Formats: sequence, C-alpha cells, structure tokens
Amino acid sequence: MDQHAIRAAGAFSPPPSAQPSYRVSAVKDRLQSIDDFDKENPFTPKPKLIQIKPTKIILECAIRVNNLWISHGIIPEFTYNWFAQQCTSVKLQFLDEVLEVNGPFASKKHAKEEVCKLALPRMQALDKQLGRKRKVCEAPETSSSGVSAAVLKSENFVSLLQDYSQSRHLSLPEYSEAHTATTPFRFQCSVRIADGPLTPFGSQTELYPNKNEAKRAAAREAVKWLRSQGRVAAPFKRPRTGNSPPVLLDLGHTGLTQAVNDIDVDAADELTLSQQVHESVALLGFSLPTFDSRPTMPPPGAPIQSGHFVNMAVTFNIKDVALEPRLAGAVVQVEHVYGKKKARELCCRELLRVLEGIKTSRLK
Repeated sequence: MDQHAIRAAGAFSPPPSAQPSYRVSAVKDRLQSIDDFDKENPFTPKPKLIQIKPTKIILECAIRVNNLWISHGIIPEFTYNWFAQQCTSVKLQFLDEVLEVNGPFASKKHAKEEVCKLALPRMQALDKQLGRKRKVCEAPETSSSGVSAAVLKSENFVSLLQDYSQSRHLSLPEYSEAHTATTPFRFQCSVRIADGPLTPFGSQTELYPNKNEAKRAAAREAVKWLRSQGRVAAPFKRPRTGNSPPVLLDLGHTGLTQAVNDIDVDAADELTLSQQVHESVALLGFSLPTFDSRPTMPPPGAPIQSGHFVNMAVTFNIKDVALEPRLAGAVVQVEHVYGKKKARELCCRELLRVLEGIKTSRLK
C-alpha cells in the first residue's frame, strides 16, 4: 500500500509540529487575561468573628440573684450557645420566666452576668411578694411547738449530747433533718444516740423557722431523757448575790490575800470555758496550766471522720504543785476525743470543778 492509501485510511496522523497553527491561535483567543478575571471575580475575604479582649468580670448581679434563688428554693437553668469556641448567646429559665441575651461574650461568666442583670429585678419583685407572706406565717422567737428560742438557747444541748457520747466512747449522735416543700421553709429534726431507745428523739410534726433551732430542740429532748435516766447531771446554777460583800481569803501558804467573789462555774454565759479557767486560776493564785495533746486512734465503733482523735491532759508547774498537792500530775485527762477544741472544752469543764473544790476547801 502506498502512502496516499494510508493517509486516506486515517492510519497516519502528522506530528503536533506539523499540525496547522490556526488551532493554537483559536485556543489563545478563548483565554482570558488576569486583569479581566480579577474584574469579573473580585476578592472577598472570609468573614471573621469579632475578637473580644478578655476582661475581669465582677459577678455582682449573678451573686445577688443566686442568693434569692437559694432562699426560695428555685433551681435556674442556663443554656449557652457556642460557635468557633465563642459564646454567642445565653438563655435563662426559672419558674415561668425565660430570658435570652445575644452576644458575643468574652467568657461564660460574662454571659451569665448579662442575663442575670435582667433576672435580678424580677426576682426582687418576687422576693417582696413572698416576704409579705412570710411575715404573716412566721411568729417571731417562737416555734410551732411552743418552745421559745430563748429556752432552746438556755443551754448548749447539742454540745452536751456530743460530750456524753464521747465520754462513754460511743458513736456520735446521728441527726436527721427535713424541711417543707414550699416557701417559707420550716424545718424539723430528730436525733438518735447509740445507747438510747430505738425511737429517735424529736418530732416530725413540730416545725421550726431554721435548722439550728430544729437541731437544738431534738438534742434538748435527748438530754432531758438522759437526765431522767441519771446519765447526765442536771444544770447547777448558783444564785448570784451581787449586793453581798466579797469574802477575804487568807492564802497564807501562797503569800496572797485576794478577794474572791462568787465564781459561778456552770452559769457563766458571758465567758467561755477557757476564760473561766483563766479567771479561776488567777483568783486562786496559780499560774496558767498546760494542755498537752497527743493524737490517738479512734475508739472502737466510732465512725470515720475528717480530722483526728486526741488524748489531752492538764498539768501545772512545780511551784503550784508545791503550794497545792492536789495539782500534782495530770489533774484532768480525757482520751479518744474527736478534735483538739472539743478535748480542751472537756478538760476545762473538769478543771473548773477541781478549782471549785480547792476554793471551797480554803473557805472552810
């Protein structure tokens, strides 16, 4: 077959260099210049979020409205919306109120403070309405059981009950508290002691205006029962004689003559136990004693608590022992007491009785 036949059959095509140039020129005519393309397609940068500089937020409104929510037992619900790690809006819902504030916000605290600014005046108006109802329902200084607040504060019944349990190496009293479901809240409390009856002390029907009074009332019932059983001594209160002249004591062996008024050990309401000890020691001519404490293991059956148990002993210096032999050695000693503060209170109570005995013997 000759070349003319091959070309006619299409089996041969010329190389690109031998192709006609009119095709290349046609392609160049269809191309668009860069300037024309930029005019038809201008550059538009992607949108960016506004960056807010972090500032220190003072949660003034959030704290005030949160206190109102707690006082009335209201549980709020916050919903935060986020986009690209930035808070864009926040929604608050409490009771029938739904509040929403749009951002963006620098932080979650910032968003919370802004929505609480709207919630604060509404909660203040609600608090005034509930406050009027509370004044009508509550009786000042008196619980629904008829026991006045002054009677509940006449003695530290909670502390007496705890001292009784620790002195006998028993588990601490177990308190059970509850309150009404609606405002204004009223509280009730009951207590169970280790060596007491199965029925707890207190009442589920007697309500009190706060938790402290309810707890004191339950402890008071338990202390009254222990006193009826002879396990706890009744309070000893000596009548005060403010007009009686002071008694002069001839303390020859101490080299001091001092005026000792009536030292009321159990009825001193204004002085703490430590202050009573300091006053009694000074009036009797002794120096201040030393309270030595050492950690110890909890007694058997005691519940595991945060803190530690201690043994504590009260000792006087050699000069005081030489003047008063009854002060030799460990004058007072307590063991397996939970906490140094409680151990010191127990030692002060017993030490005051020892000092009272020394004072009485000198009067004779």
